[in-house]
Amino acid sequence: MRDRCFSFGPFVLIPDRQILLRGETPVRLGNRAFEILAILVQRAGELISKQELLSLVWPDTFVDESNLKVNIAAIRKALDEGGSHPSCIATIIGRGYRFIEQVQACEPNSYASPEKLACLCNHHGSSAGLIGRDNVIQELTKRLEEYRLVTIVGSASIGKRVVAIAVAEAVAQRQGNGVSFVDLSLLDDPSLVDTCENVFGAAAAFVEKVQSRSPHVQVLATSQ
Repeated sequence: MRDRCFSFGPFVLIPDRQILLRGETPVRLGNRAFEILAILVQRAGELISKQELLSLVWPDTFVDESNLKVNIAAIRKALDEGGSHPSCIATIIGRGYRFIEQVQACEPNSYASPEKLACLCNHHGSSAGLIGRDNVIQELTKRLEEYRLVTIVGSASIGKRVVAIAVAEAVAQRQGNGVSFVDLSLLDDPSLVDTCENVFGAAAAFVEKVQSRSPHVQVLATSQ
C-alpha cells in the first residue's frame, strides 16, 4: 500500500513511517508529539478537542492535560525553528486545537528517495539539534561498550527515544556492522512480543534468544 503523504509550507509529513521533513531534512519530534501532529494535519481545519486528542494519543492511559500542552509546545517549536515559519496550530481556548495551514496530499518519492525513506523510518527520526543531553549520550554509549544490554527508563514523553537514536548514531560511527531500530509497539500479539512495559517478560525472552544466537549483538531498549 502506498504511503500517505501530506505537505504544508516547507514540510512533508509521512504518518505511516513517522517521518517529518523540512525539505529533505528530518525534523526531530518525540513519538507522542508526532502522533498529535499527524492527527492535526490529517484533519486540517477541523477543531479537535483536547479530550479527543488525549484519548487518541494515550488510549489506555490516564494522563494530565499538561502532557498535551507540552507536546503541542514541542511541535510548535519544531515547526517554528528559527522563526522562519509561523505556527500552524491555533489554540481554541477552553476547547482544543486546529491546524490552520493549508495541507495537500503529495507523493513521498517526490521529496525523498525510497532508500532515504527506509533509512529514516528505521531510525524513527533524527537526533539532529539535540541539546543538553551530551553527557547522557556519552554515558550510554560507554555503557554499551561494557554491557550487551542497556535499558533507558523514565516517564512518557521525556525524550527517551530521541536519546536512544543519538546513542545509536554514535555507536554506528564507531562500528561498521550497522544499527537497526525495532519498534515492538507496533505489535499487539503478546506471542510476537509487545512493548517492553506491557509484556516485559516476552521482551526479555526475545532479547535473550537473539543474544544467545548472536553473541556480538548489543541491545539498547527504551521503556516506561
